[in-house]
Amino acid sequence: MCQIAETLQVPQSSVSEALRELRRAGFVQERKEGRWVFVSVVPRKQASSLLKGLLAHAGSLPEVLADRARALEVKAVAIPIVCSKVQKSSPVDRAVSRV
Repeated sequence: MCQIAETLQVPQSSVSEALRELRRAGFVQERKEGRWVFVSVVPRKQASSLLKGLLAHAGSLPEVLADRARALEVKAVAIPIVCSKVQKSSPVDRAVSRV
């Protein structure tokens, strides 16, 4: 959830709410490892036709392309760093600026 919140620049509570609804709709699944929760879109063979259509259309939206680029930056930073609370700037912004 930390990585999603950082990528989208939204509070973790908003991500949690949205993911709860996406789980209820059968669009995403979770996998827990220790204290970390990993979220992914359900496998294509399990996806509904609605989800398949949304994914096909969303992939070309400028906002989605920008989020994908930001997600690559976020994924390059260790999860504990992304999830740590920082007062002035995001951990990813600081880590990326060090490179």
